[in-house]
Amino acid sequence: MPLIGIIGNPVTHSLSPAIHNAMFWEMGLPYFYVAIELQSPSVDDLRSLLRFMGFRGFNVTIPYKEEAARLVDRLSDEASAAGAINTVVVEDGELHGYNTDIDGIVYAAESINVRRVENAMVLGAGGTARAALLSLMKMNVGRILIANRTLSRAERLSVEFGRLGMDVRAIPLEEARDHLKGIELVVNTTSVGLKKEDRPLLDSESLRSVRYLIDVVYSPSGTALLREGSAAGCRVSDGIKVLIGQAVRSFELWTGQKPDPIFMEKIARARLESVWR
Repeated sequence: MPLIGIIGNPVTHSLSPAIHNAMFWEMGLPYFYVAIELQSPSVDDLRSLLRFMGFRGFNVTIPYKEEAARLVDRLSDEASAAGAINTVVVEDGELHGYNTDIDGIVYAAESINVRRVENAMVLGAGGTARAALLSLMKMNVGRILIANRTLSRAERLSVEFGRLGMDVRAIPLEEARDHLKGIELVVNTTSVGLKKEDRPLLDSESLRSVRYLIDVVYSPSGTALLREGSAAGCRVSDGIKVLIGQAVRSFELWTGQKPDPIFMEKIARARLESVWR
């Protein structure tokens, strides 16, 4: 039975095994999805793990999305532009890297009917932020602010994506609320919200002028950031929508078949409720 998995640290919270295994079972496909926690992946780790254990492919999650992009044999055009991957397919012994987080964020935006956004803000400057920037580029967003605690990382992204023709500017994360005037869409790509005690990066008062809010983090009742956004009147989309959007595309890459996103979301939300009790 071909194996598919997810690598990262931590991965115990991941809903991907439940989602994909349920979908494999539902469609009668002979695959099995496992979670593998690695301290730090290396070329040798990946090749021995995947080529010699019958892996068809795997997902990559925090904090290895950028590192993994440097380890695979080939990158899709979007993954190359993003400089980060979250999906790998093993083809004839080679590791092919893709970034389906881009599809996930577009899917989340479509779920709340995002339309005609001129100005957006991305919170964070890691691998998922790179996917968010390309998603916003696909959505023809005119101007983007990247807010990050380490300003130099955001500045590097602004330069890099500026070369693609995007109007991108970096700001310190602690100043994000002061730059929300005129911002229509906010995308949180940080891990803030994974822990129940995490405080939201923005409050309802600062979000009142924002129309749309997407958080890549998920929790049963929504993250604190999404609750603040809802209170402010934003249309909000949680990390489950992002998860499903990227999972659908990854599933297609591994199997050549299109899964049912509604079924996958039902499994994801049921599993999320059970693990957070």
